[in-house]
Amino acid sequence: MYNKIIRNLFNKLFKIKKRVPDIAYDRHVLKPLLQNLVEEMLHHILDTGCASDMYSSEFQFEYDSEWRKCEIFMAHVNMEFYELKMQVSNSYLDRRECLISENTDLQIVVGSLFDCSLVQSLYDTIYRWEEGMYVEQVIIPEGVQQLAPMIFETERRKDENQAAEYPLYKHDRIGTLVFPGSLDIPQDDCLSPFASYVQRAFVWNGPTKCQKIRITHIDNHSPNFVIEDGVLYSSDRTRLIYCFVEKSSFVVPKSVTIIGPFAFCLQKSLRMIYLHDGITTICTAAFMACRSLTQIVIPKQVKNINCDTFDGCTSLCNVTIPDGAESIEHNAFRGCRSLSQITLPNSLKTIYGFEGCSSLREIDIPAGVENISGFMFCDSLRKVTLHRGVKRIDGYAFRYCGSLSEINFPEGLEEIGDRAFMPSYDGTNGLTKIVFPSTLRKIGVEAFYYNCKLRSVEFHSNIKEMGEAAFARCSSLEVIDKPNEMKINDNVFIQDKGLDKWGFWD
Repeated sequence: MYNKIIRNLFNKLFKIKKRVPDIAYDRHVLKPLLQNLVEEMLHHILDTGCASDMYSSEFQFEYDSEWRKCEIFMAHVNMEFYELKMQVSNSYLDRRECLISENTDLQIVVGSLFDCSLVQSLYDTIYRWEEGMYVEQVIIPEGVQQLAPMIFETERRKDENQAAEYPLYKHDRIGTLVFPGSLDIPQDDCLSPFASYVQRAFVWNGPTKCQKIRITHIDNHSPNFVIEDGVLYSSDRTRLIYCFVEKSSFVVPKSVTIIGPFAFCLQKSLRMIYLHDGITTICTAAFMACRSLTQIVIPKQVKNINCDTFDGCTSLCNVTIPDGAESIEHNAFRGCRSLSQITLPNSLKTIYGFEGCSSLREIDIPAGVENISGFMFCDSLRKVTLHRGVKRIDGYAFRYCGSLSEINFPEGLEEIGDRAFMPSYDGTNGLTKIVFPSTLRKIGVEAFYYNCKLRSVEFHSNIKEMGEAAFARCSSLEVIDKPNEMKINDNVFIQDKGLDKWGFWD
């Protein structure tokens, strides 16, 4: 009787449709997709009477170039009550859940699917999850002199004392932010009161999870700031602090010498940025996750490309680094998946930041660089050219570089770190012959583990320190040319699964 009533209501309210295909959608069509999801769940209930086993209906959509899977679950939990909930997850196992209805009476739970406001409620929930909570106005009290650095959402509970002193705590989207006359934001090369990101795992090829406060308008009463066209500057206009209005292109004013940390982060539509040669400093994460940015010319006076500066700029394909640049810091170009080639200046001394540049095919590292790191997950990298001057290849430097087929080890090289050339567990790189210089003194644990195409290894010195499993599972290795006095322990060629107990980075 109950099923017959529901069926009659259903035929009046909904038109029968097929299951939504699993393809990417923009978030602006979420409402009809959610409507289809609810209809599909009702189809299942009417056809099966809602069996006690869990049932789910789903579709996929796209948000900021990332996939999401939206599901509605119906379950008979512990044989005590029925539960209806929505879950949204991504490919990196981040999940959020919303309880729609829960009751011992199935009729009440199913009835919630007929609520006229349900689809809007589900849409609003997803929108809040993605965009954050909105507040019309936030007034920073007079007397507040500084804004504390932003605390990322997952870290807020760990530091409630700092949060209490942070006027922007828990705000995601603000209509109007009011600055008092007492306020200032001192220069900081790494931290911002408006944006931050979650610390990544050491080995991680997914996008960096970052967050910023979206602000529509700033009502400024402080003499320490100037606001023009949605951009916050120091009063003398030498420091660009934060661009809070979305831009598609931007010309940095000639007066600016410093671009602050996170200044343009998560500017999803920013395609072009024009940096003049008077700029001396680009701070940490200044352009993080600017996914539409296609090219950048680093100003001539910038000596250091700071940590995370262009992390997640997935469309960046053309980068000009000036002569005189000295360092590329950790994760500076991390995840720049469209970057297929780059020329490094001879002035460079430090290089760390190209993890996840999956289109990069070849790199020539200048002779001034002594320590090499930062090419994990460059799975299109085929050729690496090193010059006399390099002393150390750090651990994990070329980890997961599955296409690497050519690299030279010049005289002067002293150490190769742990897992430096270890590919993925389900693949191998293309290295077939390795010639080590006479200066080499150490090869780390599992440094060339699973190099299955490696046939020949030539040593020009008596290496006394060689880590466990350094050449384990090199199944094609046939020739080892070494000095007579050089001894190699058996464990160098034996796989030791116990190493995975400490190799937690992977």
